[in-house]
Amino acid sequence: MKWLAFLLIGVSALFAEPVATQDAVKAYQTGDWMDAKTQFDQILASDPKNQIAKNYLKLINEKVARQIAAQRKLESIVIPRLDLKDASAREAFEYVIQIINKSAPEGYRANLVWVVPADYAQRVTLSLEGVPATAALKYTAETAGLRASIEEFAIRVSMP
Repeated sequence: MKWLAFLLIGVSALFAEPVATQDAVKAYQTGDWMDAKTQFDQILASDPKNQIAKNYLKLINEKVARQIAAQRKLESIVIPRLDLKDASAREAFEYVIQIINKSAPEGYRANLVWVVPADYAQRVTLSLEGVPATAALKYTAETAGLRASIEEFAIRVSMP
């Protein structure tokens, strides 16, 4: 049912609402939730009864809460040892995800979403001990010259 509500919100916002609402909806659709939240907050400040802004803010708050929960889960997972020597960036992240899944409590599984060109050639050499999974991801991303973001169901790796 949420998808239907979202569709109705989006259609009505794009065809019946002012440009400010359209811009906020576009920010939401591109995944820039913080920018969308700021814009919807501004819309509500000038029009406290704007149901479209209220609905999108509710969706954003739910997504942010789930993302925070995913972040906390990864912070609680300690990587005993991570050694990477001249690995490709993709191999490095796949290995980190594998180590996270081995170290995670039963029932948790990290996934990798790779949004990096196939010919990306950066190599990774890294040695870590006893760090939270979030730190392992951060240092791997920095060493690879990439960006890793923790999302609700996966670790998304992309160009900075």
